[in-house]
Amino acid sequence: MSALSNPRHELFVKAVVGGASPAEAYISAGFSATGAAGAARRLLQKVAVETRLKDLQTEADRSTLERISLSREWVLEGLKMVAKRCMEPEPVRDSKGREIGFYTFQAAGANRALELLGKELGMFRDKNTPIWDGRLESLTAEQRDRILHDLAEAEFPGDPDAVGKALAAVKDSPVQ
Repeated sequence: MSALSNPRHELFVKAVVGGASPAEAYISAGFSATGAAGAARRLLQKVAVETRLKDLQTEADRSTLERISLSREWVLEGLKMVAKRCMEPEPVRDSKGREIGFYTFQAAGANRALELLGKELGMFRDKNTPIWDGRLESLTAEQRDRILHDLAEAEFPGDPDAVGKALAAVKDSPVQ
């Protein structure tokens, strides 16, 4: 569907697709702030506006997915190409397609490309990451303490006193 005939309606729809609340979008499109929430709801119910909104949201979603998948696919293909070139002799060609030499074995490049591919495929895990079945009893005391510390750090970033108090409160609680 093409742009709406009313330019303020088009601005409104684009603002909503951009993440603004309907009331904010209504005001940013040049409408009065008085009663903006109700007026925005009524505007969203107009068939042309609703259709245009759905079209733009679909287009935005498709564009985002294409960018993500193309970028990921491009990186993975590039890594595969690097690994192959580093591990196998492959002819080097000039601009006319004539063989002028071979790529040489490059263990470091091949290992790094394969490592990145393996990480993307979930083949490796960090040795410091505990394997956990979801039961608190299966964690060691050290693992429980580390998890509690990480949670406290996340809750009170940059505040060691608050982290200490939170950890002390947990240790004093009857359930551990």
